[in-house]
Amino acid sequence: MVKALFLSLMLLSGSYTIQAENAREVIKSAGDAYLDLFDDETVKVPWGSPCARLEGAAYTGNKNNLNDPNQSCNVGVPSGVMINNRVYVIDVDMGTVNIFCKFGGAMPDSHLFRVENGKLRFVHTISIQDK
Repeated sequence: MVKALFLSLMLLSGSYTIQAENAREVIKSAGDAYLDLFDDETVKVPWGSPCARLEGAAYTGNKNNLNDPNQSCNVGVPSGVMINNRVYVIDVDMGTVNIFCKFGGAMPDSHLFRVENGKLRFVHTISIQDK
């Protein structure tokens, strides 16, 4: 829980500026690419570097140094998983998109992304699993 809160605070901290006129679409497309990867391994995800990813209990980053240039979010995802019923909340000023969706077509899920210079920098997931 503390790690999740820490990552969320880091995700939303700092200044952010996007120069593109199509900033909203750039941010949305980065999040969509990540989610599309679960069902199509040929999708090109705009991975940023460094990048930190927290999904469930799996954390890909260096919690002691979020700017460690060696941390990566490109550590694989399950394959053959459709993620649909997407609803987007995009904050262009912060460079973030929260995508509420159905993981595997049924499980309620939320993916929060921070996009910097068109690349994914932070990924934070919350899923609700049935008993």
